[in-house]
Amino acid sequence: MNKDCFSCNFKDDEKFIVLRTKYWKIAVLDDQAYIGHCVVVSLNHREALAELTKEEWEDFGVLQKKFEPAMKKAFDSPLLNWSCLMNSDFRKKVPMHVHWHVYARIGKPIVINGEKFEDELFGWHYDCKKKQLVNEKTREIIAEMIRKEIK
Repeated sequence: MNKDCFSCNFKDDEKFIVLRTKYWKIAVLDDQAYIGHCVVVSLNHREALAELTKEEWEDFGVLQKKFEPAMKKAFDSPLLNWSCLMNSDFRKKVPMHVHWHVYARIGKPIVINGEKFEDELFGWHYDCKKKQLVNEKTREIIAEMIRKEIK
């Protein structure tokens, strides 16, 4: 753990955690510009993918096999986008921490808790400037939709 690292010190509310393994946790974020937007965070401080151990990579594979089908089923999504860029940490000059952002890509709009989610760029690269902050209740519902599909 790095005392100056945001990810090491970030304690998200358990109601937003959809999966936890020995080395990783997945949390639903409040920005749902792309439905199901989650962050997959290493529980150990690793500043680069090359620093991950064999055990961490193997655990990541187990996590993917549970998480990907759950996301696809929860949102009727034919594909997911995974990104591990870490540009924000670099620009902010804070310790980098291995994490992925995961988005379900949907071909048709869906409504959750009265909020409409659309993917105008379905099949293309996502728009990193698009924002759609959701309230806590909607975020909880999204987390539960994913959790109930994890086998």
